[in-house]
Amino acid sequence: MLNAWGEGGGPESRSSSATARWESPAPAHEAGGWHAGSRSGEEGSATVEFVFLSLLVLIPVLYFILAVTRIQAAGFAVSGGADQAARLAVHAKDEGSARAAMERAVDLALADQDIPSGTAQMTVTCQPEECQRPGTAVTVQVTVDVELPFTPPGLGLDVAHVSASGTQIVGRFR
Repeated sequence: MLNAWGEGGGPESRSSSATARWESPAPAHEAGGWHAGSRSGEEGSATVEFVFLSLLVLIPVLYFILAVTRIQAAGFAVSGGADQAARLAVHAKDEGSARAAMERAVDLALADQDIPSGTAQMTVTCQPEECQRPGTAVTVQVTVDVELPFTPPGLGLDVAHVSASGTQIVGRFR
């Protein structure tokens, strides 16, 4: 009887002439292991497949991130533009100068986020009807359609319709 180290150890081993031999298993390349396909010319193909599949997945993910950041930028632009335009409307001397100042504020907010100024629509509503009377609530709503990145303008490939509004009250003392 052999113990774990291949040595004889019990009463039976003394009476018999058993010789323990240690045989190593066949090397991995001879048994069809890790080097089995190296002779067929496929060396390095796993690296090429990994790079190709990584690019196949990475490009759409990056495009999605670009689209989301454009939507976020449009949200910042319309929010800031509507808020500033409402503030300018309540502090203007007359409705003509108020409208011009509001359009400049919206254009500036859009330009800060690299959004073309012609893509925004601005609507102004007053409660009650007369916008310059003290106590009137002036609401400015700015809307922008966000197009897909890297597409020509005017194709109608909109990703989102982003809108924000800002309301200010005309003060009693101006």
